[in-house]
Amino acid sequence: MCKYYINIILTLPLIVYLCSFQVVSQSLTKANFTVNFGSAYNSPSYLKITQEGYEDIVIRDANYSTEAFVRPTYWDYKLDIESEKRLFGVRTTHHKLVLRNPSPEIEYFEITHGYNLLIGYYGWKMNYFTLLAAGGVAFSHPEGIIHGSHTSIEKGIPLIGGIYRITGPNLELAILRKFYFSKRLFVNVEGRINAGYINCQIKRGYVETYPVGLHCIFGIGYDFINND
Repeated sequence: MCKYYINIILTLPLIVYLCSFQVVSQSLTKANFTVNFGSAYNSPSYLKITQEGYEDIVIRDANYSTEAFVRPTYWDYKLDIESEKRLFGVRTTHHKLVLRNPSPEIEYFEITHGYNLLIGYYGWKMNYFTLLAAGGVAFSHPEGIIHGSHTSIEKGIPLIGGIYRITGPNLELAILRKFYFSKRLFVNVEGRINAGYINCQIKRGYVETYPVGLHCIFGIGYDFINND
């Protein structure tokens, strides 16, 4: 399973190259960087926690909150390359999942300090907005108190905020609009539907869940290339 996700990551640079080549071949008009903040509504989803010596914990309607404005906050950085009719970009998003309806065996459980999404996307410019189709992977850090003891990741990738694991693919559809208030500065407004799969090893077991969220995004961007 881990090799499968590694293969996805190794494939991303090729996808990035092919999509960016298509955009550039259609005459590059803009390239910009955007810093976003936002929040998300998470649809109830399936959660399974398996640990040695215990029966599986299954919550079929796991209710996750985002706590977008509690540190570490929800943030989102992205780089876009644009032609007249197309857009290609890459993005990283810091998202959180905090379980709100734990079972009696769970004191608390969360995937926070990072349910971090690494996403590539391709867009079609319409008259008043841009439609995006996207895909990528998640770097996750689950932890909690389960069966009376703290559990978390034991091995993984050391990043800012702790140890993370590549936990599964994500697919996404989005709609965005950029409102320019000068030649190069703009406000970015975006709505996204993101669906993912998490299968992550924890102490003496693993976590499996299927987060689906509606994300609302607002930010400021700058065109470092603008040929309009």
